[in-house]
Amino acid sequence: MKTDHVSEREMRTDRPFRSALRWRERNREAEAVRRHHPSESSMLIRYEDFMADPHATLREIVELVGETPTGIPVSKDKEVVLGENHTAAGNPSRFLKGRIQLRLDDEWMTKQKPADRFVTTGLSLTLLRRYGYKVK
Repeated sequence: MKTDHVSEREMRTDRPFRSALRWRERNREAEAVRRHHPSESSMLIRYEDFMADPHATLREIVELVGETPTGIPVSKDKEVVLGENHTAAGNPSRFLKGRIQLRLDDEWMTKQKPADRFVTTGLSLTLLRRYGYKVK
């Protein structure tokens, strides 16, 4: 079992090259899955779009799978109630319990070095454009 070897306040991060390759690989895998399903039974959700309105996004997902959107776990003011979580690795927030306010994590946009942005953008360019991201 793989676990993070960092404190609960930090999350392991990859170097820009590896991070961009992993992002590209995961998205290409997701695209392969979506290609095998009718477009009316799958959807692309960007992180930023989800965080802009998680309640509405979850409502869309529930409706997409043919369920009634009752009991969506995120309120319209982006609050969620979390119970126990038994994951082995990931974001330190996985240890939080109770009422949690969701917030967009875009710190990387202001703290990323220009050289790192060049590397990650270059490796991700095709998918960035396909997903509607503005490339600077």
